Formats: sequence, C-alpha cells, structure tokens
Amino acid sequence: MAISTVISYVNSKNTLEGVIYKQKEQIVDLTLKQIYSWTKARKLEVSYWGKLDMINVAVDGLYIKTANQDLAALKKYYKFYEILNVADSTGTCITASKTCNYRHRGNIR
Repeated sequence: MAISTVISYVNSKNTLEGVIYKQKEQIVDLTLKQIYSWTKARKLEVSYWGKLDMINVAVDGLYIKTANQDLAALKKYYKFYEILNVADSTGTCITASKTCNYRHRGNIR
C-alpha cells in the first residue's frame, strides 16, 4: 500500500509539474505575440505619420506652430504615447505635441 501511494504521488507530481510548465510556456508565447503585434502596429503608425504633409512641412521649417497643434491632436487620439516629437536628420527636435522651448532644442539620440 505504501509503495502504491509513493508511486501515485510521484506520478501526480510529475504530471502537475508538466502541466504547470506547459501553461507557463503558453503564457510567455502569448505575451511575446502581443508585444510583437503591439510593436508592429506602433511602427505602422509612425511610418504613416512620416508620410503626412504636416510632418514634412515641419521638417522643412515651415508651419511649426500648426505642426505642434496637429501633433497634440494626434497625441490625444493615440494614448500610448506621452509625447510626440518630430526630429530632423541631425536628431534635433523641431516640433512636439507638448510645448517646447525652441531656443533650447534637445537632440534625440
């Protein structure tokens, strides 16, 4: 009887550990898929925004105030972001969804 109990305990323990391990694998796999999907969607958004006229005009140095307002409107719609900035090819922030002090533009690196 004691041997039967020990064998049953070991088998149950091994089965339970296997189930727990598989469940952890599934959770990690689903989390990775969600992160990948979220990141892909954010990249698509940024890619789309780069094609907008307001962004291109802001990079050319025209209509900065309007671009700031447009970015602020985008920021309200896309709640994932704390602030939206547009940088030129040197990394200098030229427009943002929040008020910027343009005399002290910081570089984005």
